[in-house]
Amino acid sequence: MATSALTLIQRTRRLLRDFPDDDALTASVSSSGTTLTVGDGTIYASKFVLELDQEVIKTTVAGSGTTVTSVRRGAQGSTAASHASGTMVLINPRFYSVEIIDALNDALDACYPLLYRQVTTEYTGTSDTIYEYTIPSMSGIGVAIPSIYRIDIQESGETAFRETRAWEIVRGESPFIKFKRPPASASTVRVYGYGPFTHFTSITDELDTYFPVQAEALLPLFAASQLLASGEAYRVRSFTGALDSRENANATGASLRVAENFRNRFYTQLQKAAMPPPQKHLKSFI
Repeated sequence: MATSALTLIQRTRRLLRDFPDDDALTASVSSSGTTLTVGDGTIYASKFVLELDQEVIKTTVAGSGTTVTSVRRGAQGSTAASHASGTMVLINPRFYSVEIIDALNDALDACYPLLYRQVTTEYTGTSDTIYEYTIPSMSGIGVAIPSIYRIDIQESGETAFRETRAWEIVRGESPFIKFKRPPASASTVRVYGYGPFTHFTSITDELDTYFPVQAEALLPLFAASQLLASGEAYRVRSFTGALDSRENANATGASLRVAENFRNRFYTQLQKAAMPPPQKHLKSFI
């Protein structure tokens, strides 16, 4: 079973020493509900920041009994959603799942091209009068295939694909494949290439099954460095993740130094985990 985004988020939190208090819902709440039913409402104060699944919620009044009322839903750019009874409530986490997922996606992109996802895609509808075709997009990242190494063409009525090298990539805002001679009408064009691994959009998403197992530790490492660097403006005096308690640890720039240390470790380990070089005849538009 592939590693889930939630598992990588938890690993990132451990690197950051981000261990918030937690509680749990004792009743479900809809996406529009403004009252949370929890295990102990007395531990919630006004202006607390909570996280349920991927949603960030802010309290406006202190809780009491087993309820927290008048909460503000979908805070910090998150989206209000329904949550089942038993859902964990994180109380005042340093980092939210939505921003950790963004950092993990940055990590996936940073691994490319030393770690890459091979992709094969096809498109039809060619015309013998058209030389230029838009580069197909990679599923899960929403961008055109960054590097292409081979194109095969299956002409109408044939069963075999035949490789052609009579093409080039034209760079620009909308890069495209330009054939030196147009494919026959109604042909199927098969494109082989490489690109970054698929991004996460939810905590329930799973890491691509083709991502090297030995490289999984790189993702939380890079994500932690991103988040530590972003927290430098917050100042280390109120930021306690992944730092020691010595006086010099509280100096301006300490968070950034830890981030740089993590980033250096990431690139060192990335070199060791690099996949074999791509195919010959690789053509890239980036």
